[in-house]
Amino acid sequence: MMVVLFHAGHGLGTWSPRFGYLAVDLFFLLSGFVLALSYEPRFRRGMGTAEFLIARIVRLYPLYFLGLVLGVATALLNMDFPGLTFRGVLVSFFFGLFGLPSDVVPQHQALFAVNGPCWSLFFEFWVANVVFVLFRKRLGWKALLTLILVCGIGLVATEKVYYTVSVGWGWDNFAPGFVRVGFSFFAGVALARIHAVRPAKLKLPSWLFILTLPLLLSLPLGGELSHRYELICVFVLFPALIYWGAAAFERRPWFGAALGDASYAMYVIHDPLWALCAWLVYKMAIQQGLVLQLAFVFGIVGLAWGLNIADTRARGILMSRIRAWRLSPSRAGLYLPVERRVAGEGRRAEPVMGRLMGQGQSPDHLADD
Repeated sequence: MMVVLFHAGHGLGTWSPRFGYLAVDLFFLLSGFVLALSYEPRFRRGMGTAEFLIARIVRLYPLYFLGLVLGVATALLNMDFPGLTFRGVLVSFFFGLFGLPSDVVPQHQALFAVNGPCWSLFFEFWVANVVFVLFRKRLGWKALLTLILVCGIGLVATEKVYYTVSVGWGWDNFAPGFVRVGFSFFAGVALARIHAVRPAKLKLPSWLFILTLPLLLSLPLGGELSHRYELICVFVLFPALIYWGAAAFERRPWFGAALGDASYAMYVIHDPLWALCAWLVYKMAIQQGLVLQLAFVFGIVGLAWGLNIADTRARGILMSRIRAWRLSPSRAGLYLPVERRVAGEGRRAEPVMGRLMGQGQSPDHLADD
């Protein structure tokens, strides 16, 4: 919601959270925490690279594709955008189908011309997720802390050069995006490991974190203090929010669940819908202001929540079909080594088809975060 307020506020010239872009750093941190907490035990039980990547693609791609299509539709309606051409829209869409950026609007320099926020999903999947799974066996504490330290130094250098950590979204600041995601994502992995061994003893109510984050992102700081504050948030305050937030208790669990369910859909569709809304406002000469901004934000929340319900069902169906295809008789031989390894470790070698196709597991157990 803070990201949506940030973009809509800049578009309307109304209120915008001063550090709204730092929500992306929190997203990377939370992603590393959740994935490590969920998937590292599965890796120890024999989950492979392909299995993990399929699960991540199924989790991210449906709504990402919807956001891409909305972005193309909006761009075609608004072809008077400086430097944007029909060919550029098609090129951006084609590369976007594979989650890859393209340089089609030199004046704008965005990695994804038709849906700007997709830049973070490029770094999330192609950088963080791929490195996480490919080097999982070598990612012990020594290697993990070294990676975090190197990326942390790079982030400090980025702040010195660019005077902000809001990098990675454009071609002119593309390179430092790697250290931005590298620090936060793998710091999240480290936090998950610490939490699994030594969870926070201090139990705080969830509403405290829900209120604290908007305050942290909205402080009206400027000058040199704002540059230092960015680093303090990324290095100290956000990790503290994740660590103690993971141990928080909820009096109304449905509220946190509803916000969490809507969050990804909200992020991936809000930019093209905001562009469409701005186009309609201009064409219909509607008065712009804070009321319109808030109406848009709450409208996006409701729409995103409904899209998440549809997305969850679609992912369950998709994962069931993928498992059925992978476990078809013509491919059954591919799974024999798994049974031999399980049997060789002294465990009961259960039939692979039965293990993966259900026996009490939900249809989308591999697709959840």
